[in-house]
Amino acid sequence: MIKGSERRELERVDYLRECLIESDALDGVKNGRISDLHCAGAFIDIMTPFPIGSVFGLRFRLRDTEIRVKAEVRYSLGNMGIGVRFLDLSDNARDLIENVLYNKPMQPRLVEPRLPESPTDQGWQPAQTWPSPTLDWRVMELLRN
Repeated sequence: MIKGSERRELERVDYLRECLIESDALDGVKNGRISDLHCAGAFIDIMTPFPIGSVFGLRFRLRDTEIRVKAEVRYSLGNMGIGVRFLDLSDNARDLIENVLYNKPMQPRLVEPRLPESPTDQGWQPAQTWPSPTLDWRVMELLRN
């Protein structure tokens, strides 16, 4: 349900989702639960207090996709939870959140072709100059005729 009484840049949507909070201050990973979500941040139900301005890693899943983002604590409600702002949400993750929460269509993304890391990966061979000294003599004979 959209909370209409809140004045925010983006509408928050009640959306329950388990999450993991990764922080050196917590000595590792802590479980939490996102109770509302939007493209710029979330409210996380967690009993552990965090100082305002703290930054940590946040992981959660939407559909079959794991979203990893750095989050900054904007406010903290003792023994209830924290409001966070996403710092480095990828475009793909933003599109997925908008699609799940607001039924907004996913944006098509161009996929850049990736060259193999070494010339032998996946049978890739570097382009040869023409005529190549490595051409078989029989091929050279065919080209002359």
